[in-house]
Amino acid sequence: YYPIDVHQAIIQQLALSLDGHWLASADINGVIHLYDLRSDDFNTIKASARKLDGHSLALSGLVFSPSSHLLAASDISGNISVWNLTLLENNPDQFNASVLRFDQPGRVNDIAFDLAYEGASKQPEQYLFSASADENVYAWSLRGEQHTRLTKTHHAPVSQLALTRDETLNEYWLISADQNGQMVFWDLMRWESFGTGTLNSEFFYVDAGKQPVSALITNITRDPLAEVSDKWRHLMVGITDHHAQV
Repeated sequence: YYPIDVHQAIIQQLALSLDGHWLASADINGVIHLYDLRSDDFNTIKASARKLDGHSLALSGLVFSPSSHLLAASDISGNISVWNLTLLENNPDQFNASVLRFDQPGRVNDIAFDLAYEGASKQPEQYLFSASADENVYAWSLRGEQHTRLTKTHHAPVSQLALTRDETLNEYWLISADQNGQMVFWDLMRWESFGTGTLNSEFFYVDAGKQPVSALITNITRDPLAEVSDKWRHLMVGITDHHAQV
């Protein structure tokens, strides 16, 4: 193995972009480093390490967008930062200066980008969702518009977020889970109503058994045993305390 020893404190978070070009690491002091992996030489990768400014506390989230063009980080004080990685190619001197910053009320427990890029038209991501300790889910506009607080549905700190999308099935869902084991499915297919913050009737509840949800995975998959070829099902795994639910 080849150590990339650029941090001065315990590394807490790692994230890898879907295109395999970027690696991000964060330590317990909120220091974030970004590495360019487009080399077979580990010394070159280490030399590419770039420190990202904006956080001084432990992170609660570190994630690349599905397009691999954006990197988002959140910390325990409620600060959220989003970097545009395309500037590293075109205007590296403005990379840190152009970061988007959001200030969420309460601690951020999880963050997730929308799945606009996974649509047929490959649109850029429009929103970053955040799970808050103030029992809310927020949608932060990546285009500088006012943020949206989704309808108040949780009655405990929201701990986990996950998204799933399949245009062939006309399905697009955000799932949020809280520390009381309640999960909420948000229908994002009606994007216009969501964008105006009027998602009052577009959700439903699932009870995970009154245990804190510590991990959440969602997907849409075809049932291979189904007799009808267009029969599909949602797969959801919520890992609570000492067991998993599907």
